[in-house]
Amino acid sequence: MDTSGRVLGKIQWKNKAFEINGIVISTNLIKSKKGTSISFNFKQNWKRYWQWGPSSPRFSIKYGDHQWMATDCSNNSTQAIFTTKFRSRIFRRPKLATFTTQKPLPQTEALFFILAMLRMEIKRLEAEDSGV
Repeated sequence: MDTSGRVLGKIQWKNKAFEINGIVISTNLIKSKKGTSISFNFKQNWKRYWQWGPSSPRFSIKYGDHQWMATDCSNNSTQAIFTTKFRSRIFRRPKLATFTTQKPLPQTEALFFILAMLRMEIKRLEAEDSGV
């Protein structure tokens, strides 16, 4: 939300869409999964390709080591990192989730990364809870 109370970005779970600055786009149109390779570690392949619009850059978002990393596909540069909340040891306080960017980003791009990473994290947690 901005200071006037206007919602800047949200995930429309029921419609399977993102809404950013009043523009709604189906996740089927902005997300893709390149050809998958067979994995023998039986873990889910948590890498997807995201592009907000046809003239926007394309990014890969991949999960590993308790974090989601967004990489620009055109130059392989890291654009944003979302570190998930996790507990490294049983008696320690959990490390809190953080979102960082490598450089200042336009508002739409930052919101897009946050929504895409949150959506992927929730899907990952759901799969983890169901034992997939």
